[in-house]
Formats: sequence, C-alpha cells, structure tokens
Amino acid sequence: MGIDGQQTTHGQSYAYTSPYWAEFYDMWVEDIVGPTALAKDDDFFFSLLSPFLSSNSSIQEPLRVVDMATGTGRVIRGILRKMESHAQTKKPLENQDRIEIWGIDHSQAMIERAKSLLEMKLQPSTTLIWRNTTAASFVDDNPELQNTVDLIIFAAGSIGHLTAPGEKKRYLQQVVKALRKTDHSRTRHPVAAISILKEEDSLDSKEQDIPNLQVSHATEMRKISQRWPHLEYHKSPITTLRNEDRLIDSFKLSVIETATGKIISQEMYSWSLKSFNEDEWDRELGDCGLRIGHKIQTKSNMGSETWYLLYLTK
Repeated sequence: MGIDGQQTTHGQSYAYTSPYWAEFYDMWVEDIVGPTALAKDDDFFFSLLSPFLSSNSSIQEPLRVVDMATGTGRVIRGILRKMESHAQTKKPLENQDRIEIWGIDHSQAMIERAKSLLEMKLQPSTTLIWRNTTAASFVDDNPELQNTVDLIIFAAGSIGHLTAPGEKKRYLQQVVKALRKTDHSRTRHPVAAISILKEEDSLDSKEQDIPNLQVSHATEMRKISQRWPHLEYHKSPITTLRNEDRLIDSFKLSVIETATGKIISQEMYSWSLKSFNEDEWDRELGDCGLRIGHKIQTKSNMGSETWYLLYLTK
C-alpha cells in the first residue's frame, strides 16, 4: 500500500479504523445530510454512469467503475438502487449485464460494513469487487485496473483526507494510469468525478481567518445500534482545530449497553482534512495529464461542494 496520511497522523485514533464508527457513520451522515439530499446524490451518481450504459454496446470488455473511498458503499448502493428503479420502469440498459464495480477504501472496517449492506442486494448481472488499499496506490496495488477503468467516483470531499505531502498528486497519477485510453470505437470518454468539499465554509466567517483556531461544533448525538440492538452510541460534539492548511476534527464515541449502562467502548477519534487550494489543484491536474471537462457546484449541510469531471489530456 502507498502513502496514507490519515493512518500516519492519527494511528489507532483514526476514526475509520473502528467497526463501531463504521456503523455509526451511516446514521450520522443521514442525520446531517438528510434523506432528500442523499436521494439527489443517487440521481447524480447514476447520471455519471448512465451514458456508459447506453453506449459502446459492441465492446465486450467490462464496464469498469471505481468507487474510491467507498466507505460503507453509499455511492454503490445509490447506483444499484437507481439501476433497479430504471429496470422496473423503463427498457433495460444496453450494457447493464457487464458492469464491474470496484469499492476501494483504506479502511477494512468500512469495507466489511459495505459488504454486509450490499452483497445480498446485488443484481445478478453486476460484479462487485472490494479492495483494501490507498488512493495513492490503488492501481499499483491492482495492476488489472491499468488502462481499463471507464468511471472513477471520489465522493463526499474525501480527497481532502489525502493530507500527506504529495499524496493528492500521487492519487491523480493513479487516476491517469487507471482511465481507459479512448479510441475511435468508444463513444464515451472515461471520466474521473471528484468532489471537493469546503468544510471550513461551515465555520463562522470570522472564524475562517483565525490561525490555530479551536472550536466545538455539532451537537451530541445518540443512536441505537442496528447491528447490535442492545448497544447505544453516544458521540460527543466535534472539536475542530485549524493548523495552517489542515482542519483536525476530534470527538469521543462511547458504546453503551442499554440495559445496564455499562460502557463497552469509549475512544477519542480524529481525522484531518486539507484545505482546498485551487491554484495547487490546477497545477497538479496539468502536471498529471488531466483536464477539467465540467465543474458542478452544489451546497449541502456539510459545506459548499464542487464536482470536477476530469478527462485525460491525451
């Protein structure tokens, strides 16, 4: 595996290493984002895939999709829901029987939860492959992906978690290795859709200019576990520390036995986010051989989001 800035910085306190956090994460996201926004996300993810489903029908190779930082598989679940809905209401899509989706994440705990949520719901025609590896080495660790991928999705601003020196650029280099080189037989150009989420926009405008800022935000949250109904999660408010171009979020997650009040687990967790620098982004895209085809602006409870649809320059 390649560079992993989160594991290097936070070690065992990195939230995404915890199986408890893997379940709580889904409930937390649904609360802060809301089901309506999540449904719109499903529409967007399917809109990225659908042009490939209705083109290149004479090609027998798999239609290969990579969901980078798949987490608990939210993007994949959204795509499958939309495919199922489409199949029930409209004529079948031409290439639906050759879709191969790769869920890639550096957290084995998140992948295990994604598997538990997805594998019983797969359509027979869809192949799903899981890989526990880093964004900065996903092709080097899986050489079969080189020059064979039609669509890469990196959602929810997760690229901001690539915080180690050179980690984001290394990921973009992997994207270039992965995307299928276009030729005259293909009517759709392979694309990498990458979400940039400016979470610092959720801070007060005065707070954004304060160096080494530390602020608590978001409320305490309590949720009953769906996997272990005898357990309840208690999450403390998040404390955010700004350190130069980094935002470091920390919080406590307690797992409590509901009948007795006994604490089963209580850990302080954290993660880092690197602030987005547009000049650096443009420079790294050019250095790596990628160009911006489209920019799509959205707004969510997690901050302002921009989707970049990237294509190979050659």
